[in-house]
Amino acid sequence: MYVDGFAAPNRTQEYVDVGFKGFTVPVPTVMKMEQDHTLTVRADTNGEIRRGFLAWAAKVADPDIEGGSVFTGDRRLNNSSVVRLQLLDNDMMAVAEVYKLIGVKVQSVGALSMSNTDASVATFEVSLKSIYWQIENSANGALIGQR
Repeated sequence: MYVDGFAAPNRTQEYVDVGFKGFTVPVPTVMKMEQDHTLTVRADTNGEIRRGFLAWAAKVADPDIEGGSVFTGDRRLNNSSVVRLQLLDNDMMAVAEVYKLIGVKVQSVGALSMSNTDASVATFEVSLKSIYWQIENSANGALIGQR
């Protein structure tokens, strides 16, 4: 799948100031990981990628209104629902680093943007929500075991 605009997520460490012997010391408290992820997907001719995201989103709320749905869906945490972001090396073929987003659910599947007046590829926006993320694999440089 080809996408544009998908950024590696951020991580923030929050601190609280604590007094120690008349001196203020910053003490780490809560670590926060970015949980909102947006990407622009280049659609395929058959529309299978977009329908796949719609089906994934339907698992949460069961939107089959005509079939009698009361929007029950599966809202449980699911650590096996993952997305992997593979960053390519300088040769644009080998994978240099892999970010693994864990507990991912689809937040929104945007409109399919297309035109018959130019030759651009049809695209749509997808917003994902994750529980947490980690660096799964790094091939080059220092600290390659960093999570």
